Formats: sequence, structure tokens, C-alpha cells
Amino acid sequence: MLVPSQTRPLVAREFECWNPCCPWYAGHGQRLNASQVFYNGQAWQCGTCHSVVKQAPAATGNANALAGLAGGALVGGAFGGPPGAVIGALIGLILGTSSARRGQ
Repeated sequence: MLVPSQTRPLVAREFECWNPCCPWYAGHGQRLNASQVFYNGQAWQCGTCHSVVKQAPAATGNANALAGLAGGALVGGAFGGPPGAVIGALIGLILGTSSARRGQ
């Protein structure tokens, strides 16, 4: 979105590079912050591989945490009954929230 007082689009918080040869490839869960990209006058580019990047969608931390909680409860319940479900849910919640922070 262009703002009249600026000559380039507003900087997003995070970007994704979809070049599979780049170490910041979004397919591996990597994200670029504003200091890792540059504006060439037409588009934002990756500072490492110079590919065009796109704005990253909003963080899905809560979705990962809920998925971990539910998945852990199902697996734990299948193997250990109700006590296993509680322990599995706790482990799934911990793993779900840590995976959401991995890209930061």
C-alpha cells in the first residue's frame, strides 16, 4: 500500500523468500525481518539471494499450540488412557509453542 508521504510501500514485519536455493527458504519455516530485505524501487528482495520476497502471513503461534495440545492428548490417551492424555497434552502444548517460536 502506498502512502502519499512515502515513495515506497510500508515495511512489513516479516517476509518470506520462496527461492529453494536460499538459506532463508520459507519452505523450511524461515522468515526474513525488515533488516534482511531491501527495496529495489519496484519490489522487496531477499538480501541474501536477491529473489523477490512476499509479506509473511500473521504468526500462527496459537494454532500451533492448540494443534500440539490436541495431538498430544490424542496420542497420549491412546497409549496411556486418561493420565496419558494429560501428560501427552502437556508435552504437545510445549512442543507446539516452541515450534511457533523457532522462526524468531
